Amino acid sequence: MPAGFSIPASVCGGVMKPQRKRTSKRPFLKLNIAADSGQKIFNTWQIGVGFLQSGKHTQALHLFESIIKLCPGEVTGYMWRGHCYLDMKRYPAAAIDYRRSVKLAPKYVFGYPRLCLAKAYSKMGKYHLALAEYKSFMSEGPWPRNTREKFYGDTHKISFYSECLAPLLKRMGKAREALWACEKALKYTHGDKKITRSIKRRIAKMIPKNTNSSPPRWATFLTLTKGVL
Repeated sequence: MPAGFSIPASVCGGVMKPQRKRTSKRPFLKLNIAADSGQKIFNTWQIGVGFLQSGKHTQALHLFESIIKLCPGEVTGYMWRGHCYLDMKRYPAAAIDYRRSVKLAPKYVFGYPRLCLAKAYSKMGKYHLALAEYKSFMSEGPWPRNTREKFYGDTHKISFYSECLAPLLKRMGKAREALWACEKALKYTHGDKKITRSIKRRIAKMIPKNTNSSPPRWATFLTLTKGVL
């Protein structure tokens, strides 16, 4: 797993703990852009992230836009401006930046732009578009086996299934499929009582009693053809 990487809580609920307490709801995602974009861009980005963490969205937005002007082909500026728009609840604007990020670098930090785009779509009520991005996230590759294992560690599988996919399926009225996603997450807990309780509380909150789980057809297809997640 890349240093400093975690699926953001604003994208996937929050099984993974933030690195430290902040005013901003968005946990820290440090990206090593110094080598690619130069020290000036890196410093601008760092200051912008600090503003975003402190809830100073206007100042952060200005700095991320300056990165885009200096490096229009660099995904970092669009991603972080998208984060800023997402925190400001400007979801259509966030979706535009995340779509641009997907086009520029779909495998950037192992498909992270797709998770963000799906989140923006979900906030806009465009659930089928969000689900399409999650499907793409699950199926894209191939990546080197060792890298894949580092990123798709069990913690990330738990987070993806229980905090990204299950809530979306529930919003789409697919309670049986949402329960399936939570059950998939439970398989990766390895008996961890705290995480298991957390997932079971989520199930109790989301899923009506006496519901039987049912995997979506597309998930079976992806498992057979791609062998991921």
